[in-house]
Amino acid sequence: MRTLFINLMILCLCTGAAEAQQKRALLIGIGDYPPELGWSSLSAANDVEYLKSVLPLQGFKPENIQIILNEKATKEGIEKAMSELISAAGKGDIIMVHFSGHGQQITDDNDDEADGLDEAWVSYDAQARYAPTDRPAAPAYKGEKHIRDDQVGKWLESLSGIVGKEGSILVSIDACHSGTATRSANLGVVRGDPEPFNIPMPGKKRDLIRLGPTKDKDFIGGSAMERGNVVTFSASSPTQVNRETFDANSKGVGSLSYAFSKALAELPAGASYGDVFMRVKSMIQAWIPTQFPMMEGAASQQIFSGNYKPASEVTYVDRWAGDTAITVKMGTLQQLGPGAELELFDPQTGKTAATATATKVSMVETMARVDTKLDNTKPWAVRIKSLPVSPFKLLVGYDEAKVPKEWIPLLDDALKKYGFTEKSDNPYCWITYAKDTGLVLITPYDDAAYTDTKVANGKLDKDAIDALKNPLQAIAKTTFFRSQPDGGPLAGKVKLELTNMAGEKSSGTTLVFRDQEKFNLTLKNNGSKVIYYSIVVINPKGEMEVLLPFPEELPQDRSLKAGGTLAIDENTIEAKGYGTEYFKVVVSENPGFDLRPMFNPVAKKRGQLSSWEEAMMSIMQPEPGEIPKKRSVQVNDVTIITQSYQISKD
Repeated sequence: MRTLFINLMILCLCTGAAEAQQKRALLIGIGDYPPELGWSSLSAANDVEYLKSVLPLQGFKPENIQIILNEKATKEGIEKAMSELISAAGKGDIIMVHFSGHGQQITDDNDDEADGLDEAWVSYDAQARYAPTDRPAAPAYKGEKHIRDDQVGKWLESLSGIVGKEGSILVSIDACHSGTATRSANLGVVRGDPEPFNIPMPGKKRDLIRLGPTKDKDFIGGSAMERGNVVTFSASSPTQVNRETFDANSKGVGSLSYAFSKALAELPAGASYGDVFMRVKSMIQAWIPTQFPMMEGAASQQIFSGNYKPASEVTYVDRWAGDTAITVKMGTLQQLGPGAELELFDPQTGKTAATATATKVSMVETMARVDTKLDNTKPWAVRIKSLPVSPFKLLVGYDEAKVPKEWIPLLDDALKKYGFTEKSDNPYCWITYAKDTGLVLITPYDDAAYTDTKVANGKLDKDAIDALKNPLQAIAKTTFFRSQPDGGPLAGKVKLELTNMAGEKSSGTTLVFRDQEKFNLTLKNNGSKVIYYSIVVINPKGEMEVLLPFPEELPQDRSLKAGGTLAIDENTIEAKGYGTEYFKVVVSENPGFDLRPMFNPVAKKRGQLSSWEEAMMSIMQPEPGEIPKKRSVQVNDVTIITQSYQISKD
């Protein structure tokens, strides 16, 4: 699903449930579409049977499980069922809405989609293709029976307001989110159409976005803390088809429905939505390795409950490639590299089950070889066992005229232990000291990147040295990223260009802009596959910001189909210094890569870092007593494209 659902996720902490809490489910299954409408048959009835059998194990009473199948699941029938569910829901209720059927993208009709396409559920009476006039086998059809994500969002908005913060809503969608994927006769039926339902809209500019808040940002309205958490499980990413799999009796079944049913049947007490999703994801990718299930919502909420558990800081195996090859969503930006050792452990017990050695490392992802064959249908958590010496060194110097002499040996030892820093007479950043401000870390742009006022008394203790590691690590990440050269496997297939309002293009000259001047940016995918992109700006002061994806979006929301063009028109330069500014666009065929967490703002004072930042930064240094290993870096699964321009005062 698109970003709409992220805006419905309520990240609040609450306990208890309403006294009259009810658990209610609406299960929609469409497998036998009328053949004249252009859809193949599916095993949706089997999906519904599985869910119907396991939901009572989670406290759903049979009389509160509503089922609509096939000819009853017309658009009107689904609307009626959702209306009845909304009318029956009460404060504190636990709601599940499930859809099994075909899914398709359809031309966006209200300009709230970055790619110009809504995602839609295909109702029983929806046709597969746009038809402006009647035909012998079917009437004219312009998409009016497709159930757009905008409509689903309105239903969820109503339910979220009714159940309140004591309740929760789970939406599971076992349908295509559409897109392109490799077909294979050895895999199950495709649940949807990889071709969007295109509605001609003369005069409408496609693929147009702006660098600012999306329309959906304030979609819910009202007080978020008073609404219920909405969690969405999706069988595949927005640009992928979703395939069926087979159960133990060789019956066709939706991959998400089957995995979810198995996860519920084996669920440990107190499991969260995040725990369940990792089980579901592991099973789906064991059956269909190229499919990327998605989850949106507050993962820490206990499933089918209003209660929350502490958010997990665990990193999981992202996917398997064979019996002993894994991929993990960490890379050189976290100082991993070939030779790094990872431990795979059971997230429930914490017991180590295997060791994996990194073999190939990119900026955002690591491939590793596991020394023991494990059950890849189960979720395995990952932690660092040993970390090689960092190949990138942040050069650090001291303002020795101001730094107390007794600090020098302490700082020297600290820089050696950090692993990613090195003392230098030609440094990138400096450590200085002043009695009124304390310890200060200065960048080349004379910015006080970090200040620790707790050492204003002139005493540098262990806590101060440990706290210094965090901002240094953040600067190292930024410096490392800026230093990455253009190129990669998609070089030549993706083109980035800036244009000023006079029509001059960056391909022909170095463009010069002034503060508040407007520009256009285009990104063209000349390749044969869908790509996913992030756009980063580096201002003349050296500060970095991830412009796209927006904070409320999933990384998968920023995709560009083969032959597609992203147009970012009439945006305004906001000068934060004068000189050379850069756009860096990072593109990949991997739908899950995300640069945003790598560049979260670092707190200015000790003790204010987020738990995520602390967890990421803690892996920068090997454990005491471990022997560092030499290694090289391979950054080869992402492509970087840089476009520079000048910002002038005059």
